[in-house]
Amino acid sequence: MAGTRAVSGKDLTGKIPGAVEVKGPGREEVLGEGGLLKKLTGRLLSGILEAEFAHHRDQTVWRRIRTLSMS
Repeated sequence: MAGTRAVSGKDLTGKIPGAVEVKGPGREEVLGEGGLLKKLTGRLLSGILEAEFAHHRDQTVWRRIRTLSMS
């Protein structure tokens, strides 16, 4: 293909209005007080704690079963 060349995004800026601009969440939406990072961290920690409590509860139940069966 004669006459064709690769074009970077910088080359297109200003030539095609709106085609290169990408809108995403702003800094405040990601890092702010009620932002995405805080929500994801909360969900992660909640899941970890829930798993830890479930593991502990299961160990306690099995310990009680073993104790009863040995009596």
